[in-house]
Amino acid sequence: MTGGPERASDGHAAARTDRLPEAGVDAREEEGAVVWITGFRASGKTTVACELVARMRERWPGTVLLDGDELRAAFEHDLGYDRDDRRRAARRYARLARLLARQRLHVVVATVSLFADVHRWNREHLPGYLEVYLRVPLALREARDRRRGETRPPVGGVADDAPTTPDLVIDDHGDLDPHEIAQRILTRLVPALPLERGR
Repeated sequence: MTGGPERASDGHAAARTDRLPEAGVDAREEEGAVVWITGFRASGKTTVACELVARMRERWPGTVLLDGDELRAAFEHDLGYDRDDRRRAARRYARLARLLARQRLHVVVATVSLFADVHRWNREHLPGYLEVYLRVPLALREARDRRRGETRPPVGGVADDAPTTPDLVIDDHGDLDPHEIAQRILTRLVPALPLERGR
């Protein structure tokens, strides 16, 4: 086993090939797979997830998107943003993803949810689990927040647990297009999924 994600020739993190097949995208025929896209706020999770879902639906129409902000609205903003409420929200998203995957749907989740215990639970309980960490410098994330008028506290925070064993880490310094990032994820995911799922 290696000590961390592999590095591609372009300097960006590549898929952890040593994690196959025992952990990650070993999707069972009777269940869907869950792609968990995480990272600090303003790292581009929703944009990448939308692009990934659009591409996946070309092969697997039974693909759904769960976006953290949209889920908060769907549940009428019943949880706040302190650490305990954010952990509760993350657990809620994970269990909803499992419910959908058990119905043979592929699920793409875009959420901050940076909690080590949640990541462990996901890997133990979510079928075909693929954890993707979008790692974006703080300065770039703060600039994105300013552009969109974000009023919540600054992005990042020492209380959050950056993923320690993600299946794929993508370092984005503002030089990557969301289409390129989605393609990297799809390339990692495709070999494990039946091509006719959902048709």
